[in-house]
Amino acid sequence: MALQDWIALAQGHAGAALLLSLVDSGEADAAGDDAVRLTHGRTAALSQAEARRLELPPSCALTLFLSHDAPLSEPTFRLDLDWLRTDGQRLFGPAPRYPAPER
Repeated sequence: MALQDWIALAQGHAGAALLLSLVDSGEADAAGDDAVRLTHGRTAALSQAEARRLELPPSCALTLFLSHDAPLSEPTFRLDLDWLRTDGQRLFGPAPRYPAPER
């Protein structure tokens, strides 16, 4: 469907109306004649209501948090990961530590 035909569709589909409004505001780009492209950041910033309008799956209640304590090139490099709840609390106990592979 050509993007220009989305206007008629937007009257009956809240998701199409949302995408057209994002294109109009410059928050999304028309990608060819039949698609709209959102940046990763804008997609991540969609509210729950906007995501439902676009018929996307619900967001995850967890955030993967990665950190390190040395540059990747150093032998002491370690990657730490935590799964955090929306309140910032860890899902599990102490964070696992993953050492750099042997060289």
